[in-house]
Amino acid sequence: MSILSIVDESEDRPREAEEGEMIITAAHYKAARQLLGWSQSRLAGEAGISKTTVATVESGERKVPALTVSTIRHALEAAGVEFTNGGQPWVKLRKA
Repeated sequence: MSILSIVDESEDRPREAEEGEMIITAAHYKAARQLLGWSQSRLAGEAGISKTTVATVESGERKVPALTVSTIRHALEAAGVEFTNGGQPWVKLRKA
């Protein structure tokens, strides 16, 4: 499973998660989008970023600025996604 490399924009290098901080992988972002039934284009529109950027985040193959990852996460959470910290299934929809 690919773990997103979050770039510390002040130092332009990946950083490790701090204790108690949730690690959300590329697969979690993709699963969250699919749980909503959204295409990459829809997520891009909701987050105000390009479809290419969404695909890059979901691939987990390149460094991604922290602001980009945060923007995607906020769009997914605003739509009702909840990322859990080690719980199963890691990604779920909030109960109404």
